Amino acid sequence: MANILDIIIPMYNTPKEYITRALNSINKQKGIDFKSIGVIIIDDCSTKIKYKKSWFKQSFPKLQITYIINKENVGPGVSRQNGIDISEAKYITFLDSDDEFIGFDSINNILSCLEEYNLSKLSTAVNEEVFNGKETINLKHDNTSLQSLHALYLNREFLLKYNIRFDNKLRRYEDLFYICLVNSFSGENQAFVDEITYNWKWNSNSLMRDSKQIYPDLDDQIYAFTKAHEILDKNNIDYKKSFISDMTLLYLIINSNILDLEEYKNNKEKYINEFKKEYLLHKEWFESVDKEILNNCINKNLNSLLNSYPWLNIRSSFEDFIEKIGD
Repeated sequence: MANILDIIIPMYNTPKEYITRALNSINKQKGIDFKSIGVIIIDDCSTKIKYKKSWFKQSFPKLQITYIINKENVGPGVSRQNGIDISEAKYITFLDSDDEFIGFDSINNILSCLEEYNLSKLSTAVNEEVFNGKETINLKHDNTSLQSLHALYLNREFLLKYNIRFDNKLRRYEDLFYICLVNSFSGENQAFVDEITYNWKWNSNSLMRDSKQIYPDLDDQIYAFTKAHEILDKNNIDYKKSFISDMTLLYLIINSNILDLEEYKNNKEKYINEFKKEYLLHKEWFESVDKEILNNCINKNLNSLLNSYPWLNIRSSFEDFIEKIGD
């Protein structure tokens, strides 16, 4: 009999204390039948830390753990897809190997909601735990302020029906690409629960949040947006909300001092033209959306960027920027 839920965990050189914490957060769940809950760990060819299947079985006897090592290093997106491809569960969710579930009955409550309303997608609030070098700061994210795979539960048949898969070209921003497709294809058959069930641990020291920090892989981010929009266009799927969010984020990036960084300044004109091309294709969407909604979207994306890049500076308002690129 197939599992009701498979939890897919991609990992690469994850310290034992981290994966232990992640698996313990599953192990402590109450109200669920562990015989119907699977854990699929996809090791993306770790080089520094090696695990044996026997360690997982001995350390977590209550959990049904499948441990697989990729044939080659492919990145987190394709690793998650490899987990989905071997899953036969009704629902799947993702857990990063250094994160954890919160609450003793969160998974049970989520499964009950998925079953009762026959949802394609369900997401919950997420706590982002950031250590700034002095103290730990906790930031709550809802389904509009965090476009990621955290606390995301999906019906596997829904994914198969619409052939929603991770793009094998993306090692970064694979989540933006994937969540854009998931949100748009699921339409009204999705729900958000305003309860924190996932703890996203992020050590800011590892990202070097200072004036020397480089904004990562802008080309990949643009590719993720445009490729997802292309797929949705071909399938005649309404993706207006996702498009507005994606484009306001892109506006903030290319209208900021990020493009002054050595890595990007020579391609500044190219990035602006990419934005202009996408904007003009759906200009009416921006003109039809309520200004308050647009400004809320801009502010949420701006706050998210500033959490990671406090040195970021926006040069002009959205209206002024749009007017300028139209010249």
